Amino acid sequence: MTEPTAFNLTDAALPDGTVDFYTLIGKTSDAESEDIRLRIQALYSEATANRDNRNLKKRREYQTLLELLPPARAALLEAPKRAKYDEFLGKAKSGAAPTDFETFINDLMGFNEQMEEKTGLLATKDKAEPRASVIKTPDASTSTNRTTSSSASTSRPNPANNTSSRPTNNKAASGGGNAYSTGSTPKPSSGGPGGVIGGVGGLVLGLVLGYLALHNIIPAILLGIILAAVGFVALNGKVGNKISS
Repeated sequence: MTEPTAFNLTDAALPDGTVDFYTLIGKTSDAESEDIRLRIQALYSEATANRDNRNLKKRREYQTLLELLPPARAALLEAPKRAKYDEFLGKAKSGAAPTDFETFINDLMGFNEQMEEKTGLLATKDKAEPRASVIKTPDASTSTNRTTSSSASTSRPNPANNTSSRPTNNKAASGGGNAYSTGSTPKPSSGGPGGVIGGVGGLVLGLVLGYLALHNIIPAILLGIILAAVGFVALNGKVGNKISS
């Protein structure tokens, strides 16, 4: 552990709250700047090493010392600031300090100036125009392009709704019927009236001619079947078509 270096927090604090940095570090007001610098450095090392001291009282003293040494360094190591501090300290000891010690130290270290700059920046930002007023509206060319694009997309034919290219059902257009009809009347798949007449007629004629020519019923039946088929094919649909027309 670092060898303890003498410092005096109790006597350094004046009744009005002013801190006598010379008393704090154990130096006189006529001490050399280099001597003061070395003393502050030694105290800072000691306080850093003992900031977590098990003794609560000593721990608080070292933590307080760590807070006071930076302003002491700023006030005592630069000649112009040291002169202002000596003047203020003399007035504080006589009870005629022009302001409180905290304000004086903040001014001496430039804290108040920094705060004023930040406050000024914030005030400037507060006076700035509302964000909505600086939002750029789209120029005319952009609006025109968007309008043209929108019109083009509107006029573009929709394949889902375009019925002009779909094939029209002839049968449906003519009033009903089979949806896949091409409009022409299909031939009946089974025998119509003509086919039945031709088949019956061919069968009778074949039976009569075969029996008369061959005098045998079996050839007559075969001939009747053949003529029935020929008559069925020849007359299939013709009679029906004539009747429907």
